[in-house]
Amino acid sequence: MPIFFVELLLPIIIIIVLPFIAIPQFINVQNRAKSSAALNIVRNIAKECLDALSKKDLAYTFSDVELPGYQLFPLDGNCKGDGNNLIKAKSENTKKYPTYSYNTVTGEKTCSHDGQNDELNGCSAKRNGEW
Repeated sequence: MPIFFVELLLPIIIIIVLPFIAIPQFINVQNRAKSSAALNIVRNIAKECLDALSKKDLAYTFSDVELPGYQLFPLDGNCKGDGNNLIKAKSENTKKYPTYSYNTVTGEKTCSHDGQNDELNGCSAKRNGEW
């Protein structure tokens, strides 16, 4: 009879423990996906703007993209960037998602965040990191 009890108890323990392992991993994948989307949007906008400027289209603006958890700057979509020459995907929660910036004058790609570790979802450092 004790063998039957062990055979029954083992699957129950596995079923109880498995969600505690899988759910945090799933949430982490979602966070990385959201950050990757922001990084790719800034990268694509920068390429789009560089292409337009190389064709002497100085009035070119990028369209606003809906990006959950982020806000794109400059708000008017000017390819020259904001007052600091930056095209930026600013995170609404810098502990979970980095802010990504592209300098339209220097071509510098930087990121920053307030996460626990130096590296967070593709951003190499908390301040002036690279992506």
